[in-house]
Amino acid sequence: MCRFSLSLLLAFTLSGQIQAQEIVCVDSTHYNPQALCPFVYLPVCGCDGSVPGNPCEAFNHYALSCWDGICPDANPSGCRVNITSEWTGDTLFLASTSISAPGDPIQSYSWENQYFPFASTNETYLVKSPGDTTFLVSLGVNTQNGCYAYCTYVFDLSTSFHQPVLEHGVKTFPNPASGMVQILFDQEEPSGLLMLIDLMGHVEDVQNWSGGRRAEMDVSGLAAGIYFLVLQQDSQRQTLDRVVITAP
Repeated sequence: MCRFSLSLLLAFTLSGQIQAQEIVCVDSTHYNPQALCPFVYLPVCGCDGSVPGNPCEAFNHYALSCWDGICPDANPSGCRVNITSEWTGDTLFLASTSISAPGDPIQSYSWENQYFPFASTNETYLVKSPGDTTFLVSLGVNTQNGCYAYCTYVFDLSTSFHQPVLEHGVKTFPNPASGMVQILFDQEEPSGLLMLIDLMGHVEDVQNWSGGRRAEMDVSGLAAGIYFLVLQQDSQRQTLDRVVITAP
């Protein structure tokens, strides 16, 4: 197994990756001027140019759905929310690529769907119900030194590009895995490249495969998380499975 150079990593990003079509700046559905917010001054920089005194005021008194902690007059080296995503099957995979000032690492994550919390890790997913095409996803990040950033995005799955999936069956086991992953095909496959791609579209592992009905990949050197197992044959790329890698 080998690792790609940076240029090849960029060349092999997932074509199925989608971005939020819209950032929700102001949303009156959570406007609550009667909310009792703490009398503490922790200014945040609103997406509309306002500078509320703290996150509670931003959300309830200003009806903001997006702000960061990088305010020129208050905390110019604070923190900001960024999200990357991948749509496959009925599932929207999400990962935080949020930034924070040097020496002030992000300590916690809070994911919300329609403003209701559902996860607290840096990576997560949502499974769509029949007929649903959009998700209103919010992420809040809190840093070691108390910087808090929050932003809400609309993900429209009806306009996303679906990654081709292998027409016949494939099995991967064990899954979750921390060492060797076995890959079994229902029928003979031509040779190609087997790749493991993370949620941000980066190729983390790749190996030449001579074809057949069986392959294996060693994932022991990869960070814990969710990856896509992809088969590249000439110019055609097909997603085989989602592989969850755990710490050994």
